[in-house]
Amino acid sequence: MRLADKTTMGDRSKSDADEEETDSRLLSESTRDDLDKGHDLEQDEVHQGTCGKIICRRSLDDPAVWRWVVVAGMFVVSFFHGNERSLGLYYVELMDYFETDSSVVSLIGSVYYTCYCFFGIFTLPLLERYGPRLMIMLGGVFLFAGFLITAFASNVYVCIATLGAFVGCGASMTYVNASSVIMFYFTKQRVLAQAIGTSGLAVGAIILPMCVQQLNQRYAWRGGSVILAAMALNVCVSGALVRPIKRTNGRSRGHTPDDSSPRDKSRGMWNSLKELLCSRVAVFLFIQSSFIQAGISILTMHMKAATIATTGVSDELGSYVISFYGGGLFIGLLSSGIAMHAINIEPIILLEIYYFCCACGVTLIPTCRTYPTMVGCICIFALFTAPNATILPIVFYDLVGAEKLRMAWALRFAFCGIGGFVGPAIAGLLYDNTKDYTYSMYLSGAGIFLSVLLMIEPCVTVTRAKNMAQLDDVKKKVREEEMWQSVTSLPGSAL
Repeated sequence: MRLADKTTMGDRSKSDADEEETDSRLLSESTRDDLDKGHDLEQDEVHQGTCGKIICRRSLDDPAVWRWVVVAGMFVVSFFHGNERSLGLYYVELMDYFETDSSVVSLIGSVYYTCYCFFGIFTLPLLERYGPRLMIMLGGVFLFAGFLITAFASNVYVCIATLGAFVGCGASMTYVNASSVIMFYFTKQRVLAQAIGTSGLAVGAIILPMCVQQLNQRYAWRGGSVILAAMALNVCVSGALVRPIKRTNGRSRGHTPDDSSPRDKSRGMWNSLKELLCSRVAVFLFIQSSFIQAGISILTMHMKAATIATTGVSDELGSYVISFYGGGLFIGLLSSGIAMHAINIEPIILLEIYYFCCACGVTLIPTCRTYPTMVGCICIFALFTAPNATILPIVFYDLVGAEKLRMAWALRFAFCGIGGFVGPAIAGLLYDNTKDYTYSMYLSGAGIFLSVLLMIEPCVTVTRAKNMAQLDDVKKKVREEEMWQSVTSLPGSAL
């Protein structure tokens, strides 16, 4: 009896295994059919066999899964871009080592922001030809070379070329592409994925300044630069995760190879450029980007030096203020993504509110004379600058569409380069002449307030267009109801 029971149970388990294998094969075939037909597979799908057990899960080859792998890779790229906030830590070190003025060392930040913002528009043809995968990996090589050559710099001007030009160009090819590539992989969860991917910037801003400070104390700034160069190679690995995914259901799923001729590509780029420069809303946003970048770059590049000069704290505490800035930025990135989902408001209007609060926080900084109040104002500043990485890409995507997004994003960074070059340089000159960062901080707040004023026109235009569209929808429904009532009122039309 027991042998018969074992035989029956063995046959039953074998039958169940065959059924599970058949179900798994059928599910994989149906999943492939859905992908070929362009069905949206953003939601997790599982299949249950006759035993009630889950017998099939998504693999990494599934685009619905791999897009989150891309988000993880862009998190790492954004994490290392948080090292941008650590460039200010080199200011004091280089001023003491090379015995130079603040206005000269400030050129590192000016050159960095110029190359970071302007280099993107020159690499746009390469981006259209080879895609973001190769550009992010090449940017990692630039970052590696910039930090490595800095370790052997013989004067401050070599540091301006390496930390400013090389690292700036590398950041342009990595973070500029990383901040926009996520949107091509998502439709329903775009804001959430954008917030997660770019939150690496805040995490890097928290951790890397403390690491750089410890490296400078233990190995000096030359040894620390070598270690940062080795860390930059992780960006190349993360860039390799951005693999091409074919378009499905007429929507973009990552970068897809473009088989059009170079002449057609060039003509398309010029047409997109002309349309963007002829758009009033786009031009206002471009000019606004220049002013707000000037205000942001002044504070981020002079944050440590201003804290030490204003509050009189030690060099180590002055370095930790950048980590507090990163903490505020991290909270701002996540909260802005949640706010976009929770509040029924136009993204551009929410962005305007954030910028206004940011300007108020910067204006309060010159009144701070203690370390806790300085940290509080800097955290407010970081909290309300976060939408630059989460909400602003969505605003551009909604305004210009997927086809012109890369061109619009590159132009926006080009205008940011103007403010990024002028802002830190003027702030350094003001400090050299007054030996006080008060006027530099007021200049930062003025730049952000001007950007808020320039955002009013785009906000009004977008709101008016939305209201007109809603009014047209209401009129269309009213006309349809009137037509239906007129038809049903005719003799013999009763149903």
